[in-house]
Amino acid sequence: MINYIDYRDKYKDALKIFQQRQWGENSDSDEIFDDINNYIIKLVLNDDVLIGTIIYHKINEKVVYLDMVVIDKQYQKMGIGSKLLGDLIIYAKDNNISIIETKAIEAKGHINSKKLLENYGFVQGETINGYWGKLYPDFNCLECGCCPCICNMHEYFKVII
Repeated sequence: MINYIDYRDKYKDALKIFQQRQWGENSDSDEIFDDINNYIIKLVLNDDVLIGTIIYHKINEKVVYLDMVVIDKQYQKMGIGSKLLGDLIIYAKDNNISIIETKAIEAKGHINSKKLLENYGFVQGETINGYWGKLYPDFNCLECGCCPCICNMHEYFKVII
């Protein structure tokens, strides 16, 4: 049975492993957990096993930043990401947020969350080629298979009306 819950500390290790499984051993959530009170973390569980998450935080009173939305591959295309993103938009409206910002990875010509973001009215902004490799030169990327990572970064934003 799929459940959507607020973050609970008992899932901290599972969340770290979940993220590393998606992006590689060098990816780390420590900066989020070091400042946990400033992040909103929603978890998706199937029979108490973590299958998805959305993490976001306020940049200021009018802007929220979507840090990640990740759904286990076997649970994709089931509406889970859509529900999480829809809930974020409701949160933004309820809290008088004007803009949601995020970044999406492009690996091997494919932007990982492009369709989901565009379905919810996000607009693509700036693109920086090789962004992740420049930011993390020792990162072994699971998306492109390179070290340093050669994935491009695409900024996306949504204006909340």
